[in-house]
Amino acid sequence: TGMLGNVAPFGGRSPVWGTNPLAIAVPVEDEVFSLDFATSLIAGGKAAAARARGEMLDGEHLIDVDGKATNDPWALERGGAIRPFGDHKGYALAFAIELLAGAMVGAMAPELARGDLHNGMLMIVIDPSGLGDAEVFRASARSIIEKVRASPTAEGFSEVLIPGEPELRRLRESDTTGIGLPPALVDELSQLASELGVEVAL
Repeated sequence: TGMLGNVAPFGGRSPVWGTNPLAIAVPVEDEVFSLDFATSLIAGGKAAAARARGEMLDGEHLIDVDGKATNDPWALERGGAIRPFGDHKGYALAFAIELLAGAMVGAMAPELARGDLHNGMLMIVIDPSGLGDAEVFRASARSIIEKVRASPTAEGFSEVLIPGEPELRRLRESDTTGIGLPPALVDELSQLASELGVEVAL
Protein backbone atom coordinates (compact mmCIF):
# COMPACT_ATOMS: atom_id res chain seq x y z
CA THR A 1 0.00 0.00 0.00
CA GLY A 2 0.98 3.66 -0.08
CA MET A 3 1.91 3.56 -3.76
CA LEU A 4 0.74 6.17 -6.24
CA GLY A 5 -3.05 5.96 -6.31
CA ASN A 6 -4.66 4.28 -9.31
CA VAL A 7 -7.61 2.40 -7.78
CA ALA A 8 -11.02 3.93 -7.11
CA PRO A 9 -13.10 3.00 -4.08
CA PHE A 10 -16.36 1.13 -4.70
CA GLY A 11 -18.92 3.76 -5.63
CA GLY A 12 -16.25 6.37 -6.41
CA ARG A 13 -14.55 7.37 -9.62
CA SER A 14 -11.25 8.96 -8.57
CA PRO A 15 -8.04 7.06 -7.76
CA VAL A 16 -7.59 6.79 -4.00
CA TRP A 17 -4.88 4.21 -3.32
CA GLY A 18 -2.70 1.63 -5.01
CA THR A 19 -3.63 -1.93 -5.91
CA ASN A 20 -3.04 -2.92 -2.25
CA PRO A 21 -2.01 -6.54 -2.79
CA LEU A 22 -2.49 -9.34 -0.31
CA ALA A 23 -0.03 -12.24 -0.12
CA ILE A 24 -0.24 -15.39 1.99
CA ALA A 25 2.23 -18.27 1.71
CA VAL A 26 2.13 -21.61 3.49
CA PRO A 27 5.03 -24.03 2.90
CA VAL A 28 3.88 -27.64 2.83
CA GLU A 29 6.69 -30.18 2.41
CA ASP A 30 8.12 -29.75 -1.09
CA GLU A 31 5.62 -27.16 -2.33
CA VAL A 32 4.09 -23.87 -1.25
CA PHE A 33 0.52 -22.65 -1.17
CA SER A 34 1.04 -19.13 -2.52
CA LEU A 35 -1.74 -16.58 -2.72
CA ASP A 36 -0.66 -13.22 -4.09
CA PHE A 37 -3.11 -10.85 -5.73
CA ALA A 38 -4.05 -7.22 -6.05
CA THR A 39 -7.34 -6.11 -4.54
CA SER A 40 -8.10 -4.38 -7.84
CA LEU A 41 -9.61 -6.07 -10.88
CA ILE A 42 -6.20 -5.96 -12.57
CA ALA A 43 -2.69 -4.95 -11.62
CA GLY A 44 -1.61 -1.55 -12.92
CA GLY A 45 1.06 -3.21 -15.05
CA LYS A 46 -1.57 -5.00 -17.12
CA ALA A 47 -2.96 -1.68 -18.35
CA ALA A 48 0.56 -0.46 -19.13
CA ALA A 49 1.28 -3.69 -21.02
CA ALA A 50 -1.92 -3.31 -23.04
CA ARG A 51 -0.96 0.26 -23.95
CA ALA A 52 2.48 -0.95 -25.03
CA ARG A 53 0.84 -3.57 -27.28
CA GLY A 54 -1.69 -1.08 -28.61
CA GLU A 55 -4.54 -3.30 -27.44
CA MET A 56 -7.70 -2.86 -25.40
CA LEU A 57 -8.10 -4.78 -22.16
CA ASP A 58 -10.10 -8.02 -22.26
CA GLY A 59 -12.70 -6.66 -19.85
CA GLU A 60 -14.07 -3.43 -18.40
CA HIS A 61 -11.55 -3.40 -15.56
CA LEU A 62 -11.23 0.40 -15.48
CA ILE A 63 -13.47 3.41 -15.10
CA ASP A 64 -13.00 6.64 -17.00
CA VAL A 65 -13.05 10.15 -15.50
CA ASP A 66 -16.86 10.10 -15.65
CA GLY A 67 -17.04 6.86 -13.66
CA LYS A 68 -18.10 4.68 -16.60
CA ALA A 69 -16.67 1.19 -16.92
CA THR A 70 -14.22 0.83 -19.82
CA ASN A 71 -11.67 -1.54 -21.34
CA ASP A 72 -9.55 1.34 -22.68
CA PRO A 73 -6.11 1.12 -21.01
CA TRP A 74 -5.51 4.80 -21.76
CA ALA A 75 -8.29 5.73 -19.32
CA LEU A 76 -5.70 5.62 -16.53
CA GLU A 77 -3.60 8.21 -18.33
CA ARG A 78 -6.66 10.46 -18.62
CA GLY A 79 -7.51 10.52 -14.91
CA GLY A 80 -9.50 7.29 -14.73
CA ALA A 81 -8.97 4.48 -12.26
CA ILE A 82 -8.87 0.73 -11.83
CA ARG A 83 -11.96 -0.85 -10.32
CA PRO A 84 -11.74 -2.97 -7.14
CA PHE A 85 -12.26 -6.69 -7.67
CA GLY A 86 -15.50 -8.13 -6.32
CA ASP A 87 -16.97 -4.64 -6.09
CA HIS A 88 -17.69 -3.91 -2.39
CA LYS A 89 -15.80 -7.00 -1.17
CA GLY A 90 -12.52 -6.18 -2.89
CA TYR A 91 -12.97 -2.55 -1.89
CA ALA A 92 -13.41 -3.52 1.77
CA LEU A 93 -10.32 -5.75 1.66
CA ALA A 94 -8.26 -2.97 0.04
CA PHE A 95 -9.52 -0.58 2.70
CA ALA A 96 -8.38 -2.95 5.47
CA ILE A 97 -4.96 -3.31 3.83
CA GLU A 98 -4.63 0.48 3.55
CA LEU A 99 -5.36 0.82 7.27
CA LEU A 100 -2.99 -1.98 8.31
CA ALA A 101 -0.13 -1.51 5.84
CA GLY A 102 -0.63 2.23 5.41
CA ALA A 103 -1.92 4.00 8.49
CA MET A 104 -0.52 1.51 11.00
CA VAL A 105 3.02 1.55 9.59
CA GLY A 106 3.02 5.23 8.66
CA ALA A 107 2.96 4.85 4.88
CA MET A 108 -0.27 6.51 3.82
CA ALA A 109 -1.15 6.86 0.16
CA PRO A 110 -0.16 10.37 -1.00
CA GLU A 111 -3.78 11.17 -1.88
CA LEU A 112 -4.80 10.67 1.75
CA ALA A 113 -1.98 12.30 3.70
CA ARG A 114 0.89 14.70 3.22
CA GLY A 115 4.45 13.49 3.26
CA ASP A 116 6.87 11.39 1.30
CA LEU A 117 5.70 8.58 -0.95
CA HIS A 118 6.18 5.23 0.75
CA ASN A 119 5.48 1.65 -0.24
CA GLY A 120 4.05 0.40 3.04
CA MET A 121 4.07 -3.25 3.99
CA LEU A 122 2.86 -5.19 6.99
CA MET A 123 4.28 -8.69 7.38
CA ILE A 124 2.96 -11.24 9.85
CA VAL A 125 4.91 -14.48 10.33
CA ILE A 126 3.30 -17.36 12.21
CA ASP A 127 5.29 -20.28 13.59
CA PRO A 128 2.83 -23.20 13.66
CA SER A 129 4.73 -24.79 16.53
CA GLY A 130 3.65 -21.83 18.67
CA LEU A 131 0.03 -22.86 18.18
CA GLY A 132 0.48 -26.58 18.80
CA ASP A 133 2.16 -29.44 16.97
CA ALA A 134 3.77 -28.22 13.71
CA GLU A 135 3.73 -31.76 12.27
CA VAL A 136 -0.02 -31.99 12.84
CA PHE A 137 -0.44 -28.68 11.02
CA ARG A 138 1.65 -29.86 8.07
CA ALA A 139 -0.29 -33.11 7.86
CA SER A 140 -3.59 -31.21 7.98
CA ALA A 141 -2.41 -28.78 5.30
CA ARG A 142 -1.30 -31.68 3.10
CA SER A 143 -4.67 -33.41 3.49
CA ILE A 144 -6.50 -30.21 2.52
CA ILE A 145 -4.34 -29.81 -0.60
CA GLU A 146 -4.90 -33.44 -1.60
CA LYS A 147 -8.65 -33.15 -1.02
CA VAL A 148 -8.85 -30.04 -3.20
CA ARG A 149 -6.76 -31.58 -5.97
CA ALA A 150 -9.01 -34.68 -5.94
CA SER A 151 -12.11 -32.55 -6.51
CA PRO A 152 -13.98 -33.48 -9.73
CA THR A 153 -13.28 -30.95 -12.45
CA ALA A 154 -15.86 -28.56 -13.86
CA GLU A 155 -16.58 -28.29 -17.57
CA GLY A 156 -13.60 -26.87 -19.44
CA PHE A 157 -11.03 -27.83 -16.79
CA SER A 158 -8.61 -30.76 -16.82
CA GLU A 159 -7.41 -30.40 -13.21
CA VAL A 160 -7.86 -28.45 -10.01
CA LEU A 161 -4.78 -26.43 -9.06
CA ILE A 162 -3.79 -24.89 -5.75
CA PRO A 163 -3.05 -21.14 -5.56
CA GLY A 164 0.46 -20.41 -6.81
CA GLU A 165 0.70 -23.55 -8.93
CA PRO A 166 0.01 -21.86 -12.32
CA GLU A 167 2.68 -19.24 -11.60
CA LEU A 168 5.21 -21.89 -10.58
CA ARG A 169 4.57 -23.78 -13.82
CA ARG A 170 5.01 -20.59 -15.87
CA LEU A 171 8.23 -19.84 -14.02
CA ARG A 172 9.64 -23.27 -14.81
CA GLU A 173 8.57 -22.93 -18.44
CA SER A 174 10.12 -19.48 -18.79
CA ASP A 175 13.43 -20.88 -17.55
CA THR A 176 13.66 -22.73 -20.87
CA THR A 177 11.54 -20.62 -23.25
CA GLY A 178 12.30 -17.15 -21.95
CA ILE A 179 9.77 -14.34 -21.54
CA GLY A 180 8.18 -12.74 -24.61
CA LEU A 181 8.14 -8.94 -24.81
CA PRO A 182 5.86 -6.76 -26.95
CA PRO A 183 7.71 -5.01 -29.82
CA ALA A 184 6.98 -1.55 -28.39
CA LEU A 185 8.64 -2.49 -25.11
CA VAL A 186 11.64 -3.99 -26.93
CA ASP A 187 12.05 -0.71 -28.84
CA GLU A 188 11.78 1.29 -25.62
CA LEU A 189 14.36 -0.89 -23.85
CA SER A 190 16.70 -0.76 -26.85
CA GLN A 191 16.52 3.04 -26.96
CA LEU A 192 17.11 3.30 -23.21
CA ALA A 193 20.08 0.93 -23.43
CA SER A 194 21.53 2.96 -26.28
CA GLU A 195 21.19 6.20 -24.31
CA LEU A 196 22.94 4.59 -21.34
CA GLY A 197 25.63 2.94 -23.46
CA VAL A 198 24.56 -0.54 -22.36
CA GLU A 199 24.72 -3.51 -24.71
CA VAL A 200 21.71 -5.79 -24.45
CA ALA A 201 20.67 -8.88 -26.33
CA LEU A 202 16.95 -8.56 -27.05
